[in-house]
Amino acid sequence: MSVYPGGDEGTPIPFLKVYGDLVVAPAPTVWVGDDVYLYVEVINMGTAPSHLGDTLTGFLSFERTVFHQESVDIPPIEPDGGMWKHVFTFDGRFVMVPGEWEMSAMITNVGTIGEVQDDQRAQFTVFARE
Repeated sequence: MSVYPGGDEGTPIPFLKVYGDLVVAPAPTVWVGDDVYLYVEVINMGTAPSHLGDTLTGFLSFERTVFHQESVDIPPIEPDGGMWKHVFTFDGRFVMVPGEWEMSAMITNVGTIGEVQDDQRAQFTVFARE
């Protein structure tokens, strides 16, 4: 049995995770210069609502180099399965070369001073225009 601070049943805490797989669009074909989108669902599997200051960050990367990132504050998500969806839009000017690209989503919890609570990645291929 785990021991929680406070001595009773434990302190209610939020536990935010990326729900399911990340979705990259447009799919299946992305061309150099196309805008790309990252669809993310966040679920709160904890026993308390999420906190003001919890963040979701989306990254667009090529060959382990981040070309663009964006962070948004996560609104309050109810505990025990509450969900929230967000779409990141990455401008086509960042999608510069054909090849294997990656988008990722990362959740940080304000209570852990920036420690990553969850991180998922999705790969996609960018094709040259003919």
